[in-house]
Amino acid sequence: MDKPANIFVHPLIYDEKNNCLSFLRAHKPAYLNVNTKNYDRGLLYRLDFETSGVLVYVKKEEAYQFLRENFKTIAKKKTYLCLVEGECSLVGAFTHYFSSKDIKGKRVIVSDNQSTGDKGELSLKALHYDLKTNTTLMEVDLKTGLRHQVRAQLAFLGFPLRGDLFYGGKAGKRLYLHALNYQLKFNNKNFSFEIPPKNFNGL
Repeated sequence: MDKPANIFVHPLIYDEKNNCLSFLRAHKPAYLNVNTKNYDRGLLYRLDFETSGVLVYVKKEEAYQFLRENFKTIAKKKTYLCLVEGECSLVGAFTHYFSSKDIKGKRVIVSDNQSTGDKGELSLKALHYDLKTNTTLMEVDLKTGLRHQVRAQLAFLGFPLRGDLFYGGKAGKRLYLHALNYQLKFNNKNFSFEIPPKNFNGL
């Protein structure tokens, strides 16, 4: 599925319609006969409300249960694109530690101290710096999948995402984070799902 920015992956209330699963209910209702006791149905993972990009949906119950239970070993690579504030030349692997001790638990706290929370790992590569907008297009190889990980970890490194006011970025037309590619391996076969971003220009 090609998830737009600023919609939820599933409804927060029963009759809500502006979300990915409600779109399936309207156009491919048979697809929802998977994992029927849970809101996620056949979604293999979630993307945040603000994040756009590739969202893998599994149509068969047996396949879904196997893939979901073994997702950490099946997901070989998770690649994201983002625009960060300023000229960023960071490259390589970064490990930090995450906790949710902010007011109301909405913002995650990132630290170098491994005793403070869950380990978050990612690798970064700068692709292009745009002088006009003063932003850098970054490629992120996400090793773990913690809440707000890319947003919070890059902000901790001094490069918040454009449009991410929550973590110190400047205002933008959207929060510029996009799930570009997920690579999975199961049954001795490699699968690659990729959707390029549509609106990373015109800041």
